[in-house]
Amino acid sequence: MKNEVKIIGSLIFIIAVFIFLSILSYLFNPSPDPFQNIGGKIGYFISKYSILYFGKIFPILVNIILLFSGIYLFFNKDYKNYFLKIPIFLFIAFLFSSLLHYFLKILSTDRDIFILFNQFIKGYIGNIFPPIIYIFFIILSIYFIGFKINLPEIKISKKGKTKTKELSEEKETKKRSVKVKEVSESYIEISDFLKEFEDKEEESVIDKKELEENARLIEEKLKEFNIDGKVINISPGPFVTRYDYEPAPGIKISRILSLADDLALRMKSHRIRVVAPLPEKGLVGIEIPNKKQKIVYVKELLNKKEYLESDSNLVFPLGVTTGGEPFYADLRKMPHFLIAGATGSGKTMCINTMLTSLLLRNNHSETRFLLIDPKRVELSFYEGIPHLLKPVVKDRKEAIDILKLAVYWMEERYRHFAKDGVRDIESHNKNVKKLKCFHMPYIVIVIDEFADLMLATGAQVEMPLARLAQMARAVGIHLVVATQRPSVDVITGTIKANFPVRVAFKVPSKVDSRVVLDEIGAEKLLGRGDMLFIPPGSSELIRLHGPYINEEEIKRIVNKVIIDYLNKKLKKIFGENDYTPWINKILDYGLISTLTGGEKTAFDERVELMADYFFDYFPEKEKEKEKTLDKIIEITKNYYPPAPEIEWGMPEETKIKIEEGEIEGEDPLLFEAAKIFALHKQASATLLQRKLKVGFARAARIMDELEKLGIIGPPEGSKPRKVLKTEEEIIEIFKNK
Repeated sequence: MKNEVKIIGSLIFIIAVFIFLSILSYLFNPSPDPFQNIGGKIGYFISKYSILYFGKIFPILVNIILLFSGIYLFFNKDYKNYFLKIPIFLFIAFLFSSLLHYFLKILSTDRDIFILFNQFIKGYIGNIFPPIIYIFFIILSIYFIGFKINLPEIKISKKGKTKTKELSEEKETKKRSVKVKEVSESYIEISDFLKEFEDKEEESVIDKKELEENARLIEEKLKEFNIDGKVINISPGPFVTRYDYEPAPGIKISRILSLADDLALRMKSHRIRVVAPLPEKGLVGIEIPNKKQKIVYVKELLNKKEYLESDSNLVFPLGVTTGGEPFYADLRKMPHFLIAGATGSGKTMCINTMLTSLLLRNNHSETRFLLIDPKRVELSFYEGIPHLLKPVVKDRKEAIDILKLAVYWMEERYRHFAKDGVRDIESHNKNVKKLKCFHMPYIVIVIDEFADLMLATGAQVEMPLARLAQMARAVGIHLVVATQRPSVDVITGTIKANFPVRVAFKVPSKVDSRVVLDEIGAEKLLGRGDMLFIPPGSSELIRLHGPYINEEEIKRIVNKVIIDYLNKKLKKIFGENDYTPWINKILDYGLISTLTGGEKTAFDERVELMADYFFDYFPEKEKEKEKTLDKIIEITKNYYPPAPEIEWGMPEETKIKIEEGEIEGEDPLLFEAAKIFALHKQASATLLQRKLKVGFARAARIMDELEKLGIIGPPEGSKPRKVLKTEEEIIEIFKNK
């Protein structure tokens, strides 16, 4: 289509030049002899009759419009949008000609259209107002051409989208692509990124007759139990439809809640959930699974305005509501995220959606990841992306060390902030030039199976995790923790207190639901991405259905990022060349984990294999085989780009303090101990030993530190010490530390 448009543009340009020169020739030499005209007989007659009926200005203006149209069509792709503007250009030319003819009679002929048009206008509004009207509409038309015109949106039929809708979406995608690039110089532009997802459009699954029938059955069944009321609103979603039921005055909500199982029997569905009352509505929500369920694909949510034009680096699509509206979460506001649910309920899909979305919005200078995957399979897809701080962590002991190290980074960042006089990472990064310091990336720590770590290592994991959860938000470190075992020995009180934003996928029992959400409901979810979400700053549950992204889509996106990054890295090491074929081979044969330094098994053999593949594509390098091997080994040692303020080598004395549960003189359980004392209104070492499960020496040291901070009083013999601060004052003290 592109070549055809160029040909049309060329033809329009040639025709416009021919007519334009013919009109000029006629104006300067109005001889009755056609052969005196530069355009010959055809040019003469076109010029003569166009001037006779349209005056001397309008034909010239029309030809100028055609000249520029031909040039535009030859050099630009967005020809459809331009065609929509041509009528406005012609309208401006008509009004401008009318204005000139109104004042300059010499431009007119006896029979031209503008004489008649001006006489017609004068007959209705007099002699003064016509020029004002012309000028007003000329300015208005120029305004519409100078600014983007929003094309009319036409509804989508069941068979697909209309051409006008497609054109509107194409324009919107290009506009959003520019917006995303302004926010983040990502490796992947939005239009290219979305091509990596498969186009899967499904017909609407909403059956109006079925919805109306269900509403009638709900009213009838409740009436059988002497509960009068009516369904006043129906909100159909992809998986679940919510029926808003208004009970009659005097009906207790508890009666409706107790009839959930009876409703399920009548509706022939065992997964009915009753929400009573609905927040801010004064109604009862009855959620019934659809007989035909629609899969929500992640591409649908990534292409929405709310996601693409968000100013936050850490926003991602969480799912769609029961009404089918997209819902987005922001790690900056959470600031930490706890995910729980049974195997196969959608936890890992949620993590993959989040990571893939963040890859779109950020390059590795803006956001870095630490991925901890004890199961060794779920997060291995992301091995090799430059956003990782180090290879995917699979060993439990290494995971503990990494979390302790993250605490150290947090302390270092706070020291930088104190030195620079800023309060959080946003203020720091906005004033990088003024402060003459480095840009700090966000750090997202993802733990895929938290239960495995907790049951194997217990307090060793819980302590640094609690420390990070309490204080890491301001320095841009965010935690995402997932578990398939939501029991009290995994999701402890300390963990729950520091993860107010939680999501529960389908769980086996009401007990598990209470552990995660503090209320029942998750046991009645449908699985396959169906979830209950506690948003930040609220206790009201939101039911969502998570989007689907398949393994092949993840690999295509990740491989695209890796190829771009590794190509640049290899050019610096081996010289200018296209290394894409070799990189693809490394990815296809699963050697990327060796190249990143994450896999040490059969290391020498794998490096030699990579070198052999390298020589297959670049045989001239085989002369320097040893040197090439050394360079590949060097890549494995420093594959991931270093973050500016992160040092992997921690001072030895700091390591000792971490092992003892102390960092730079301050115990990581200090804040937790202060809250315990505020709750019990007294302070003693035995209370700490019992509540925090620490030894007497450490409990005594914590109390000394709290005394220095003025939170508890001095010893009073055998009596417990007095607590001098309230819980609110304690929070303020630690916030300002």
